[in-house]
Amino acid sequence: MYTKTSVAYYDKIYASQGKDYAKEVDYLLQTLRSHGVPAGGSLLDVACGTGSHLVHLQRAFKVEGVELSLDFARIARSKLPQTKIHVADMRSFVTGREYDAITCLFRKTWNPTAFGGGDVLMALP
Repeated sequence: MYTKTSVAYYDKIYASQGKDYAKEVDYLLQTLRSHGVPAGGSLLDVACGTGSHLVHLQRAFKVEGVELSLDFARIARSKLPQTKIHVADMRSFVTGREYDAITCLFRKTWNPTAFGGGDVLMALP
């Protein structure tokens, strides 16, 4: 977990390491479109952190986020005041609705070696 102090620096730390949220979202948009996810559809980003991916995803989707940390969720809400940012544990979170796409864009929340590494996209019928 992050401390209240580290949360305040989270975006600055990633920016200093060259993280390019816009570029990552561009790649994701291409991937989602190639799998038939409609532009303008609904998207839920799980473990959305400070909402930096959602800032870019909202140009193509009706977005929502879910985040365990209230401190991160507050930052995401400040960036995206018109967007629902749910504070909940992804393992038990239920929205009661369906989404055209659900993303989880930080690998620290899952074990990529369990899937052989690389990017994973799963489409559920």
